[in-house]
Amino acid sequence: MQMTLAVLVNSERMSKRMSSALCRGGKGDAKVIGKTLFALKKKLSK
Repeated sequence: MQMTLAVLVNSERMSKRMSSALCRGGKGDAKVIGKTLFALKKKLSK
């Protein structure tokens, strides 16, 4: 469980970097990644 939490925190930081990079390129991609991460968080929080 701790491993999952650590991965989630790391992916959180990565997603912020990725989304900021993607916002410059394509906002559509950033939205897709954001939705995917949000769905992943919902699954893990249950």
